[in-house]
Amino acid sequence: MITVNVSDNYLVIATIVLAGLTGVLALITWQYMKETRLMRKISQSPSFSLVPSMYALGGTFQEISIVNTGAIGKNIEIDCSWKKNGETTENLKRFYVLSLSQNGRVPLYQVPISEIISEHQFLSIKIKCEDARGEEYTEKLEKDFSTLTANGREIGFQFDSNASLKSSLNDIANKLSNIADKLKR
Repeated sequence: MITVNVSDNYLVIATIVLAGLTGVLALITWQYMKETRLMRKISQSPSFSLVPSMYALGGTFQEISIVNTGAIGKNIEIDCSWKKNGETTENLKRFYVLSLSQNGRVPLYQVPISEIISEHQFLSIKIKCEDARGEEYTEKLEKDFSTLTANGREIGFQFDSNASLKSSLNDIANKLSNIADKLKR
């Protein structure tokens, strides 16, 4: 006859609970490993955005730049295309940049951004480069200025110092316009 001691039952239960907790701990560790791997990959990738860089009277800007706020990008190919809604033909400008470090800027001089905005066009910028690990990285930046302007939105300025300068220049322009109107009478 087999005799089971009460303390043996507790030992079996404790072993089962410990095995279950070990399994849960293994799953949590696996999840943290996945998250850490993703964070490491993101930290070694560039992150691009569009920034207005040369402003004009009247609230528009004359030039845009691509800014990298992430890790270094190398051998950067930039394809900028724009077209009016409903048109099939698009304009295309292509750029190449050797590398762009964190907070580095690439002005896109040949992209007529004020015309694109005033004519309510669609702007698409495709970026392909190597990240800090040497792996291919792609990003697509798109802006549909027809929907922005159709909703009555104005393009904001990036820096407050430029906004105060813009306001002062607009005041001067309005005063000069008033003077010109008085001289015409």
